[in-house]
Amino acid sequence: MEILTFGPENKRLIRQFIRLPFTLYESDPNWVPPLRMDMRLAFNHRRHGFYRHGEVQCLLAVDDNRPVGRLMMLHDHANPSQTARFYYFESENDHEIVRQLFNAGTAWAKSRGLNKIFGPKGMTPLDGLGMLVRGFEYRPTFGMPYNPPYYPGLLEACGFIRVREAESGYLDPTCFDLPEKVLRAADIIQKKKGFHVLKLSSQKDLRKAVNLLGEMYNAALTGTEGNTPLTDQDLRSMTNGLLWIAQPGLIKLIFKEEQPVGFLLAYPDIAKGLQATRGRVFPFGWIRILWEKRHSDLIDINGAGVSAEYRGLAATALLFSEMYRSVTASGQFKHGEVIQIGTENERMRAELRGMGIEFYKSHALFERVI
Repeated sequence: MEILTFGPENKRLIRQFIRLPFTLYESDPNWVPPLRMDMRLAFNHRRHGFYRHGEVQCLLAVDDNRPVGRLMMLHDHANPSQTARFYYFESENDHEIVRQLFNAGTAWAKSRGLNKIFGPKGMTPLDGLGMLVRGFEYRPTFGMPYNPPYYPGLLEACGFIRVREAESGYLDPTCFDLPEKVLRAADIIQKKKGFHVLKLSSQKDLRKAVNLLGEMYNAALTGTEGNTPLTDQDLRSMTNGLLWIAQPGLIKLIFKEEQPVGFLLAYPDIAKGLQATRGRVFPFGWIRILWEKRHSDLIDINGAGVSAEYRGLAATALLFSEMYRSVTASGQFKHGEVIQIGTENERMRAELRGMGIEFYKSHALFERVI
């Protein structure tokens, strides 16, 4: 076996790097392919913002000319910690493959004066976070990490320890059936506590609201761990990504008087469309994916937060009452998923459980001192 190390400029090896999971997951009915155009963007120096403040090293394990494992190492120069991140890890169920991949990744990190490896964590805060450790029997929602059950054990055998977990919760149809008294209470909260919700009705509104969404996302990180604030480049990427799949009425921005204090980001789940097209948008994949956007009965709530000083003032309940109104008005959605709420955010998790949400998937972040 050989470990090939290369940069994003090596087009031939990047193609093999991108194709590997299509082989590994060929017989797994739950796996959802990534958008191939998004994968190609990750290796584009000119267009991807990470390369303005960071560098990457790609590693491909090859056995008898056959790719059997892959890994990306990242060094973010904008982050003052001496920590390398890893991402895009995939491997056959073979400890030796993983050991050699991370040995090569460790050597690269040490050569840059780094003393810790952390991940899986991508190039921007918008990338899928962590490794699946519970809920393998369920199909992942769009953009969420998925992997075989043997992955966590392979990492732990290489000296990694779990340092943080985030859970995703399932909303069954009863969660969308809020009593009228709850909706009336949300209206009273708005009036008495000075909250109001910015409602979006078009993609033009969405473009205008993206900066506010980023401001509220960053404010909501206060008191949480393992997250990185959004940059201007991240916001531009967010805009492009949201315009592709969003229904503006499902995105909620909450204010306390004139101060932005919270957000709820939701969109139709297009995972079935990606499975049908194997992640290809062109030449005709976009038709199937757009059909899924308009007909999917699953809603992804991929981001919900309230700035620290307003948690516990029922702002979360207000956001979800607005989501309820949007979801039920559309008639499209029958169930949903609240994506990756950190286990340290117990207050929000308790509020969500109180609304009938069952946490049924977990993703973990791993760390190793080198």
